[in-house]
Amino acid sequence: MSQQLAYTGFWVDRTRDYVLGATLTMKSSNGAYIIAALSSLVTIAGASAWTLLAFTLHQVRATDEPHDAAFYQHQVVFRNAGSALGSVWTLYKTARAWKNSSKLRNRTRVLLLCPLLTYAVFEAASILQARIATKAYNVNLVKLRNQNCGFVDQIDGTIATAAQLGGKKANDTRAARTYAGQCYNQNIGALGCTLMPVQYLNYTTNVDTACPFKPATRCSTGINGAVSFDTGYINSHRELGINARNDKRLEIRIVRTCSVLHTGDLVTETTDASTVADLFLSYSLGYSTAIGDNTTFLYSTKTATSQVPYEML
Repeated sequence: MSQQLAYTGFWVDRTRDYVLGATLTMKSSNGAYIIAALSSLVTIAGASAWTLLAFTLHQVRATDEPHDAAFYQHQVVFRNAGSALGSVWTLYKTARAWKNSSKLRNRTRVLLLCPLLTYAVFEAASILQARIATKAYNVNLVKLRNQNCGFVDQIDGTIATAAQLGGKKANDTRAARTYAGQCYNQNIGALGCTLMPVQYLNYTTNVDTACPFKPATRCSTGINGAVSFDTGYINSHRELGINARNDKRLEIRIVRTCSVLHTGDLVTETTDASTVADLFLSYSLGYSTAIGDNTTFLYSTKTATSQVPYEML
């Protein structure tokens, strides 16, 4: 996706809550510095955590009562604590030194768990911090800039503007057809199929749908031979990628029924008064608010030789 379209900065992915959904999007070159800084921060935090824990253990255990030699060895380790891993090694050697006394050896082993667990926790954090970032070439979600949103329409009645609008419709149709061919019924994550929140929208097909026209015999495939497509409920957040809270989301459902019709008695031929050579086929299947009369669809015979895409009613 073009970097000009992707929003860079902090934003919240509404799929999760405000904490887990907090997201920072930046250029991949800057992300490398963040990862390096986090790695250093985890290392410093790990060393500091063991220093504080060792000091706490030393102070809590310190009393005026007499103790055995192993106790004072442990206190020396905690008082002079270096790294957590170094303390593990020192306590291990201490335990080996008391191999003839199972009680002192086991007590040392229990204390050894403190620096060992501290080291393990921060070592795991150091490894997992790499998962904070998602590589640019991996499938991931980004927020798009709020620009150029809305519908495209013709601002004037010139032929040049109409040609540009027709060209855009043609390109959009080709792009949609290419996407459908590449991404529907293909493996998830296929090349060029990760621009949307989901690779494809599920739908069901019914080939035994009743003819939606009256009389039903107008459907050439029979009164129950029409084909219908039902998308089910499409969630504006999950499927369409409109980032919004639960109470701001919408669900839409699209059902389309298609059939080949007998239209011989409903078609009339007309010509454009300005260009007599242009022949139009007028289909009268019901009132059309777009055209303003009973002409449901007006087809120009020039469409077959132009770049205007097909239209769905």
